[in-house]
Amino acid sequence: MLRPLFPDWLPDVPHRRPFLAVVEGDRAVALCASVRISDAVHCAGVETHADYRRLGHAAAVVAGWAQAVRALGAVPFYSTSWDNQASRAVAARLGLPLVATDFHVS
Repeated sequence: MLRPLFPDWLPDVPHRRPFLAVVEGDRAVALCASVRISDAVHCAGVETHADYRRLGHAAAVVAGWAQAVRALGAVPFYSTSWDNQASRAVAARLGLPLVATDFHVS
């Protein structure tokens, strides 16, 4: 299911659990997996294929991932850059509060 649209994620499957996908037909169109993992906290890694964006798939897969992380007894954590409007929209759609910001000076 990953090979058609997300071949770069294939090596991550055994190491990034929980690993969830929104599937249409026989292929994954959106993914969310734990990309940083501790006993207490898991951080989400999310990707939606360009052809399937703005359809609610990212919010759906992140919500499912968060539920799976909670079932493990850990806290789900969603992080994004300030300029990633699409990712911030996913967080807003899920009602996730802003808890911190990074400030960089170049």
